[in-house]
Amino acid sequence: MIRVIVGANFSGRFDYKIMTENTRLAAPLTGLSATPLFDACRTLKQLGAAEDSAMIGLFNTPEEPDNRFRLRTTVGYGAKMTVREDDTKSAQFVPYKPFTADPSAFGRGTPQEAEKTSEGGVEATGAKSAKPEAIPPPPHTPPTYLADKGRGLPKPPKQVPKPRKRKRAGSSGRRGQR
Repeated sequence: MIRVIVGANFSGRFDYKIMTENTRLAAPLTGLSATPLFDACRTLKQLGAAEDSAMIGLFNTPEEPDNRFRLRTTVGYGAKMTVREDDTKSAQFVPYKPFTADPSAFGRGTPQEAEKTSEGGVEATGAKSAKPEAIPPPPHTPPTYLADKGRGLPKPPKQVPKPRKRKRAGSSGRRGQR
């Protein structure tokens, strides 16, 4: 079971640490979230560090045995869910919707409009724009093999059957009986 250890509470956000014993990660990950278990599931899924069917649990301390978890789920289910609280403070598990920022909310407009305002690759601040200046090289192509050049691959050697051992003549059954 993958362990998520909950630490201090900072204004409704919890400090947490993902222990990496049953994952493909080399070092523990840390974070700060209102829903640390579900946030840890999304992080592990994004990194490809755990399978969807892997069990993950929320613990208070790292020394607790596996049967003393506060909450547990699978990584796949936890990545799809979040918690919503109503006015009555009753918590419900609801599907997670990722945050998408509206660029016009910050007064910058769309990326196309920002591109139009920059002249010659230099923005109004004098800094260079993030446009790539050169085309990246093509990906490495593997070497051609003999079969691709028209020559056939060498044939594997013929299998020679092993000679059978012959049975010893005379004894056919229990020893000493006739």
